[in-house]
Amino acid sequence: MLAVDYDEPGGPDVLKLTKINIPDISKDEVLIKVKSAGVNRPDIIQREGNYPAPPGHSKTLGLEVSGSPKAFSSMLEHMYHGANIALLGLLPDSTKINWDNIIFKGLNVKGIYGREMYETWYKMSQMLRSGLEISQVLTHKLPINQYQDAFKIMESGNCGKVVLEW
Repeated sequence: MLAVDYDEPGGPDVLKLTKINIPDISKDEVLIKVKSAGVNRPDIIQREGNYPAPPGHSKTLGLEVSGSPKAFSSMLEHMYHGANIALLGLLPDSTKINWDNIIFKGLNVKGIYGREMYETWYKMSQMLRSGLEISQVLTHKLPINQYQDAFKIMESGNCGKVVLEW
């Protein structure tokens, strides 16, 4: 599988796209099929060397991921009591939620929208301006008038980052 990785802590220039093995998981973990991943503040702090991955955990960046509805359901099933879940974006209409997993485990589900999304976009724009190389994850560039095609590509799951040019 592909992952954003780094050998030594540093700035955006230390990041590289690399092939890694699909991780082995224990019985109390869940493996999800990721369709896309984002970079957020904890990823940046970890990349800078200020927040190392806990012992036994992966240092692979990408705390925000988008997977399949089946993977989301599996995640809910395997979450610990009182865990936090942050959702950025919309789930497909076909997503089924077993509310017992949320209620009886006391899970905290938070939708991320508005200002928090803009803060993430601002941070990412600053990383891009400082030289973060992302060409390997850009799989499609389309003119804005082909936005419907872009959504079809994203929905297919056969893409990395899809960019619309204005």
